[in-house]
Amino acid sequence: MCSDFLLYVVIRRERHEGAHVATCQAGVTSVPYVHSRLQPLKRGFMSKTAFFQLKSWARFILPSRYVAPYHATPEPVVRRMLQLARVSATDTVYDIGCGDARLLIAAAERGARGVGFELHGSLVQEARQEVEKAGVGHLVKVFQEDATKASLKEATVITLYLSDSGNTHVINNLKQQIQQQTRVVSFAFPIQGYLPDKTDKIHGIDIYLYNNIGLLPPVISSLTQ
Repeated sequence: MCSDFLLYVVIRRERHEGAHVATCQAGVTSVPYVHSRLQPLKRGFMSKTAFFQLKSWARFILPSRYVAPYHATPEPVVRRMLQLARVSATDTVYDIGCGDARLLIAAAERGARGVGFELHGSLVQEARQEVEKAGVGHLVKVFQEDATKASLKEATVITLYLSDSGNTHVINNLKQQIQQQTRVVSFAFPIQGYLPDKTDKIHGIDIYLYNNIGLLPPVISSLTQ
């Protein structure tokens, strides 16, 4: 909550000052500019974690290739997502925006193989360290890569914790690669235009499961109305 509020204050202040509004709207050097404005906050009173989350919100809100801010998936949510998708040792789980790889590590503990995609270099490094620490390096691989440009043909389960727009972007770009009977599970955000086959709820927030989404045309869903 602190990082969300501070980002709102910074952006609102810049708009009131009338500085660089045009470049932000046009997407020209907007993310580096906001990052430069946030540096005094980092030096002043913000923790490393809060500052990182604040930067991730800046990347998401301003024009960039990032489709979601970073928030680590709570461990109980990780377990529930894997349960809902019925992940077992026969599965290969692809996590889009894998963060610190906690979901992939949990999947590996069930015997599943895992592949993670993450854009932020420091998170990729942390994820790889966590994978080795957990002793599942033979099962889990993490790539610093845009998942929409990668091959997902081996995935039997795809996991998402992105945003409404992020889910739409990912599914639109990857649908042709999603194989028959591949399960897609998303925390907090439905996939717009598709009806989930099953939903679950944890801490009042929905988890959505989609079966065979690669074979289905979009439908008008009550979730999007």
